[in-house]
Amino acid sequence: LSRLADDASLDVLRLLSYRTLGAGWYEREDFAAAESTWRSGLEAFPEDWEMQNNLAYCVGVELGRAEDAIPLARRAVELAPNQSQAWDTRAKLQILLGQYDDAEVSRDEGSKYMQNAAARINITLNRARIALAREECDVARSLLTQARTSTDTLPQLRDRFETDIDDLSAQIEEGC
Repeated sequence: LSRLADDASLDVLRLLSYRTLGAGWYEREDFAAAESTWRSGLEAFPEDWEMQNNLAYCVGVELGRAEDAIPLARRAVELAPNQSQAWDTRAKLQILLGQYDDAEVSRDEGSKYMQNAAARINITLNRARIALAREECDVARSLLTQARTSTDTLPQLRDRFETDIDDLSAQIEEGC
């Protein structure tokens, strides 16, 4: 038992448990439970960028506390500066807070590390949100079309981004 207690691989299991449990709550849209789980996970694993990032998104976007989430997003970027998801979360929170210049910097930095189509779509949607906020309607529409086209050509991503695209489309129609 002593060897098991000292086995560092158990920490990996604990870390994955916190991540997975939080993600499960998030998928069930129990954002308060997801927040609580990821906060507990970060007490045990404060250097885990993924939980920092997930918590930042959950608190800022889903629970509407963007100001509270910014320090979490900053920490995620500090821990994993080469992860586009961390930069993307930070950009989205900055957009929610009206920090458009900062959001552009975050978006540009994140775009250097895009590793897949989902990351490209996220960055494109954030570019469209910034353009809309700056009343650059033609640019916002063009970027939205790019994102929509990407999901049309990659049907496995359609469900993941459909709500974001529909919401942004409505915002563009209303604001332009």
